[in-house]
Amino acid sequence: MERFKSVLEKGTFETWLDGQHFFKAVYVFYAFGNEDEGEEIYYIQANNDSKKMVTFTVPRNLKGDGTHDVDFPGSRFWYVDSDDFQSKVASGNVTLKFGNGRQKISGGIAFTLENGKKLTGNFEINNPAIVYPEP
Repeated sequence: MERFKSVLEKGTFETWLDGQHFFKAVYVFYAFGNEDEGEEIYYIQANNDSKKMVTFTVPRNLKGDGTHDVDFPGSRFWYVDSDDFQSKVASGNVTLKFGNGRQKISGGIAFTLENGKKLTGNFEINNPAIVYPEP
């Protein structure tokens, strides 16, 4: 089974850790996939040359373009990686909006990590090559 379908995406993703600039992404990823239990998801990831990374998923069954609020827990793919630490998300929220037939996703994150750090950020990502039919 194909887990993720995607091409190179264009967009921005900028993050702050405990109020200090953490990274501005040089690579962003937005794709449709499935979790192990079969739930259809959107998979969002951003990294800075693989030295710093944030990854999370949101359910595909969100109705309409939004604005949608997705709280954690609810998916096990929420985590943050850097040269200095790796941490799962302990609690948090993603606020997002879809556009252009779900080829575009934009919004913000507010995560409390298991290591106690607070990660915030905002993003706008386009994946024009794949059309995601609205559920």
